[in-house]
Amino acid sequence: MRVRHLPPPIAPLRSLPAHQQPCAPNSKRNTMSRISKLILASLTLVVLCFSSASVANANPITFTFQGTGSGTLGNQSFTGSAFSVTLTTDTSTVMQSGGIYSTPISPTTFNIAGIGSGAFVTPVFVFNNTSVSVVGLERAPNPGGADILDLFSSSLASYNLQTNFGPITNSTPYSLNFGGILTSLGTLNISSATNVSFTAVTGTPPATVPEPTTMLLLGTGLAGIAARVRKQRHDGKREEA
Repeated sequence: MRVRHLPPPIAPLRSLPAHQQPCAPNSKRNTMSRISKLILASLTLVVLCFSSASVANANPITFTFQGTGSGTLGNQSFTGSAFSVTLTTDTSTVMQSGGIYSTPISPTTFNIAGIGSGAFVTPVFVFNNTSVSVVGLERAPNPGGADILDLFSSSLASYNLQTNFGPITNSTPYSLNFGGILTSLGTLNISSATNVSFTAVTGTPPATVPEPTTMLLLGTGLAGIAARVRKQRHDGKREEA
C-alpha cells in the first residue's frame, strides 16, 4: 500500500498593517476629484449669490400718485388727509399696445396720513394712454380692467413709462373710481381727491447682500471641505512614508 505525501499546509494569510497595505492610485485620484468638484460647486454657489443680487431689479422704476383725499380705510374714516400710492416695477417689463404703455401687475403700497401704511391686495398696474395724454392706476386684468385714478397732462403724449417723469399735478383727477380696493389694512375707498400728482423715478437700489445665515452656512461648508482636503493629503503622505 503506497502512502501519498500530502502537500505541506499553506500558512494562513496575514493582513498587512495599514501603513503597508497597497493603495490603489485610482481611488486616491477619484477621491481628490470628488473633493475638487465639491469645492468648485460651493464657489459657484457663492458667485451666484452675489451676482443674483445685481441682476434682480436691473432697471427699477417707482411710480407714485399722491394728493389729499377723503374716504374710508376699513372701519376708519379720514377727511382731507394726505395719501400716496406707490408701485415699483422694472422698465424692461413695460408693455406697449399701440399708443398705450402699461406695467405688469406689481407690488403696490399706500399710506394714509393719520391712519397708517399698508399694501394692496387688489392687483393693479400703471398705464399711460399717449393718444389722450392720460396716466393712471388700473385694476387687473391687464388689459380690460377698470380705472382707479387718472391724471391728464399734455406732456404724457410721448411718455413710455420707462424714464424719470414729473411731477405733474391735477387740481382734481381726470377720473376717480377709487373704491373697493382690498388692502392689508382693510378695504380702501377714496371718495374725493384734490391736488393729485404723479411722478416716476428710476434708479438702481442698493445691491442685496446675502443674509448672514446664508454666508455662515457657505463658509462652514467650505471650511469643512478644506479640512477634508488637508486630512486626505496628510493621510497620503503618511502612507507613502
